[in-house]
Amino acid sequence: MLVTGGVVIIIGLLILFKKKKLKDNNIDDDYKAVTRLIKTDFKKALNRLDKIEDIEFKKDLILNGKKDLDKNSYRQIKSYLVNDNFLKKLLAETFNQNVEQRKKTAFVLLEIRTTQAIDYLIPLLYDKDEQVRNLVIKNLSKLDSPKVITTLINYLDHCDDLATLNVLQESFLELGSAGVSQLLALLNSRDKAYLNWIIEILGEIGDKQAVDPLINLLYQHPISQVRVMAAKSLAKFEGKKVFKALLHKIEDDDCNVRAQIAKLLGKFKNKEIIPYLCKMLTDSSGIVRNNACQSLLRLGDEGVKHLILSIESNDLKPDVINKIRALDSLKLLEIAKEIYQTCSNNENNRLKLIKEDQEQEELTG
Repeated sequence: MLVTGGVVIIIGLLILFKKKKLKDNNIDDDYKAVTRLIKTDFKKALNRLDKIEDIEFKKDLILNGKKDLDKNSYRQIKSYLVNDNFLKKLLAETFNQNVEQRKKTAFVLLEIRTTQAIDYLIPLLYDKDEQVRNLVIKNLSKLDSPKVITTLINYLDHCDDLATLNVLQESFLELGSAGVSQLLALLNSRDKAYLNWIIEILGEIGDKQAVDPLINLLYQHPISQVRVMAAKSLAKFEGKKVFKALLHKIEDDDCNVRAQIAKLLGKFKNKEIIPYLCKMLTDSSGIVRNNACQSLLRLGDEGVKHLILSIESNDLKPDVINKIRALDSLKLLEIAKEIYQTCSNNENNRLKLIKEDQEQEELTG
């Protein structure tokens, strides 16, 4: 009985496979015939097309016709095919049980690009298959339509999967400045992780209209992690406004924010930051002191020089002193000599000025 049942199943599968193969061959033959007619007799091609009901054939024509037909013919055929009836069939195909068919339908709708086609892609954003979801998210951002931005923004409210959020991030980066205004409108979110995600994207896009809102978050947001992320994103922008905003937060109540500021200031390569970093060497937090020390070291000889000088002028903690001790001894010796020579020259200049003043007094009586 088991053997007989197995044979029946195998025969059934073979019949199904044969039917599918015949159907695929028919579609392929129709496709070749129609594309030939499009090139030779466009009117006859449309008449032939009207007699073909198979949705798969029409999907293939939209997907493959782009490379098989000239631009003008392809545009006309696509315009002829895309009507309410065809789009409704495609919508039904978004619920097809076959994953590959859902993917194919997604590509067809993406190629059509109309507002209605984008609307019909929405079910696939919630598809049970991750590959289908990611395919739609990645390719939506390539369409030049305001509808895309609204669709992706609305999708954010329902997306709590980290992997999908990463794909969404790539899409918003692809959209660039076009999506900034709507992303800025989401900065009042109470969800810390969601808010940090948006702040990071705004920094990566780099559109200047995000600077003031990010500064407001750095100054006013009650959650320290949000202030940290705002500082990170702001540091990707250039200009005095950003520089001053970061300097303003070296005395933030939270040590994590101060530590981030100390780290970010070192990237500016600006001698103006040296006094602020030296001040942070005496911070109550070891992380802040360490980051300030590292930022001074990144400034090269000038930063190291002020580290050495700070030993005399500040009540440094052992961890900072140990950092200085760990530096290359020859380098330290060179910089120490430079400091000594500078100080010696300053002293000589001071003595010279005193002597000149005395001589002037003698001359004038």
